[in-house]
Amino acid sequence: MKKIIPLIAIILLAGIAQGVSAASVDWDRTMLDLGNVVPGGTIFGSATVVSTGINNNVRIVEQDVSLDPLYPNSPYYRLYGLINITSPPGRGEIYDIVELGTLGDGQRVNVEFKCEPRQNLPPGDYWATFSVNSTEDVPGSILNVTCIVLPSSPDIQPPTVSSVTPTTAIQGQPQTYRVTATDNVGVVSCNFFWDSVDKGAMTLVSGNAQNGVWAKTYTENVAGTHVAKAECRDAANNLGIGPDTNIEVTPRQCTGNVRLLLSPNPVQRGGRVTATVYGLSSECAGKDALIRYKSSNGPLVTKCTLTSSGMCRAFFIAPGQPGFHPYFALVDKNNDGRYDWSFGEIGYALLKVLGWGWPYP
Repeated sequence: MKKIIPLIAIILLAGIAQGVSAASVDWDRTMLDLGNVVPGGTIFGSATVVSTGINNNVRIVEQDVSLDPLYPNSPYYRLYGLINITSPPGRGEIYDIVELGTLGDGQRVNVEFKCEPRQNLPPGDYWATFSVNSTEDVPGSILNVTCIVLPSSPDIQPPTVSSVTPTTAIQGQPQTYRVTATDNVGVVSCNFFWDSVDKGAMTLVSGNAQNGVWAKTYTENVAGTHVAKAECRDAANNLGIGPDTNIEVTPRQCTGNVRLLLSPNPVQRGGRVTATVYGLSSECAGKDALIRYKSSNGPLVTKCTLTSSGMCRAFFIAPGQPGFHPYFALVDKNNDGRYDWSFGEIGYALLKVLGWGWPYP
């Protein structure tokens, strides 16, 4: 007689035979040495969390850190804040906790650490331990992160400062200039110089104090060649001066097409007419707009000066003869002394003048 093995038992036996493994989260190493750093400096390093199987509620917790050597007999004074997780972001520097959520099988998460000793921290070897665990892997695994704080010594090395970029700008338009500044301990400030005049502090926009990009937005209103540079200082007040960089400031470009609006239109003979010139960019401000009669070379009727809105208004008296009268607005956009239809430097409008017997019989 054949024995019948239940289906559930068969499945369980098959699972055991294939070696089903439980989910777990682990560091890709047990030790991470960040290296050497002096008080007031910062050093970085990274390790990776690896998920085997599906893990829920994965999180990293800073479990323990070195004692503060200034209080060797008190376990309450520990160096929380010396070694921290910087990425992914956690819940602050003291008692770092980083929630990673659910990780799939084989998923990896890079974790960045930093060691940032305070100025008065004595030299020595320092450490912190970080555990990673999940609902499925409660013990998790431990990573020991270390760094060596070297004795403080007088800093005599000035920052290294790059040339200024970009090297072009447009007259009257804000331009953001950048330099890269590096220092063995850290840059604390940079100032921007234009034609040997200090234009104020720059801002650290990327990187860090040891290797970062500093920026300053500045507007030059005079076209031509100018000279820019940056000067940076570190915490020891060492001064690093970047090279002089030529910046070519090109004249502002007047763009757009000249348009002419006459109002009122129609108008009675001898009536007051407002001529509005518009359609141009703000870079055209300061240019004269000429209003001519009958043709672009005809008699000058009036003129106005364009504002930053790219427009201006002028006034004239309507002709005494009823009918249609052509008027032309002219702006020399490119300063070549000519007015070109094809370049949008001429606008045109017809003025309808009313009078007795016209336009009606």
